[in-house]
Amino acid sequence: MRQLLAIIFALFAYSCSNDDNLDPVPFRTEYIDSAEVKMTEFINLSDNPKAMQGMTVYGDRLYQFYNNGRCRVFDMMSKQLIDDKTFVEGHYGSVEFSDEYENPSDELPLLYIGGRMEVKTSPGYTVLNMNQGDVKCIEFDSLIANQVLCAFDFKRGVGYNLGYKDNDPDHEFAPYEVTPFDIATGKCDIAGRFFIKNEGHLQDATFVDGNIWVVTGWGSPWNGVDVPIKMFSIDVEYQRVPKVVTLGWHNYEAEGIAYHNGHFLISMRKSYKVFDVTF
Repeated sequence: MRQLLAIIFALFAYSCSNDDNLDPVPFRTEYIDSAEVKMTEFINLSDNPKAMQGMTVYGDRLYQFYNNGRCRVFDMMSKQLIDDKTFVEGHYGSVEFSDEYENPSDELPLLYIGGRMEVKTSPGYTVLNMNQGDVKCIEFDSLIANQVLCAFDFKRGVGYNLGYKDNDPDHEFAPYEVTPFDIATGKCDIAGRFFIKNEGHLQDATFVDGNIWVVTGWGSPWNGVDVPIKMFSIDVEYQRVPKVVTLGWHNYEAEGIAYHNGHFLISMRKSYKVFDVTF
């Protein structure tokens, strides 16, 4: 009998040691206080055009978008403005260059925009060819009540729509709703939808190494609530939040986030500057 029990125990121990889903250490979100964060001025945008929106980086250039379709392009080395263009008017809430080109001769790959554009009739996302200014809209196959912005994993062909659960008007308290979708078709994975804790007003997002990184504003009091600017990561595989970084800056408003050479860049309204953020 003792020998049988020993065999059963050994088999149980072996199965536990080989179960990839077992995590002996309970998961905890890492919270990083503003005192542990270093923010260094990277680029002075030195202009105050219509409302700032999403920001992205491609090559050695930074692209800051605005609500009227304006895009200001800065050289990352000299930090100087090198181009100023205007595209279709709309909400450029989140912007990300893909790895696909519409034409072999195009200088820039297609830009994906996760915001409400005037040419859209229902929730979805917009593909902009910045070389010719052509616009294509892809609509979601399922209704998403509250679309705010998107993050794109171009390697896997999967995007993620971020909004507020049940279209809650009290955004500063409602959980975030994260819905995966197929980038090529707009088909939503409703069964894969998940919810996470609200960390502030959604502003922009970028996809980095299996995680969605989101920046939230506003730093100034919003609906009577003093909400500091934060950035946080979403692990899409395990549907959890590994890090929440408080930037503080209560008298500013974050707008864009981009990742470049191992550093995060955050653009701020009111100061009209881009900051290099390390923690």
